[in-house]
Amino acid sequence: MGHTNINETKGSYQLSNIDHLLQEERYEEVVLGATNGLKNPESFEAILLFQRSYAYIQLGDSEKAIADLEQCINVLENPEELPQAFYNLALLYDENGDERAIEMIQKAYQLNPTEQRVKELYQTITGNKTGE
Repeated sequence: MGHTNINETKGSYQLSNIDHLLQEERYEEVVLGATNGLKNPESFEAILLFQRSYAYIQLGDSEKAIADLEQCINVLENPEELPQAFYNLALLYDENGDERAIEMIQKAYQLNPTEQRVKELYQTITGNKTGE
């Protein structure tokens, strides 16, 4: 079969590996794995970007996390699949004093109106009480 594992550049292969790495909090390796997977992401581009952005957040690199999340929501075909991406982006934008935080938390809230932390961040960022 040869020495290099052809699967290593495939998104699906990296994704299962990344779940395991995240559980073990091996964030540098998550970044490497996702970066590899993104060379041939198949249909997993959005989730790989999301996982890498999460690792960047944990590593304290919010600029790279934001870049990945922005790309993630651009390639997301169905926002319902990753409401978390909008929430995380809202959080990062808010920390940076970026006005786009409002737009992102509104989107996250539309997708996930019952989740407590989404409601709380929505109230914090917009100053609106949610429809209660």
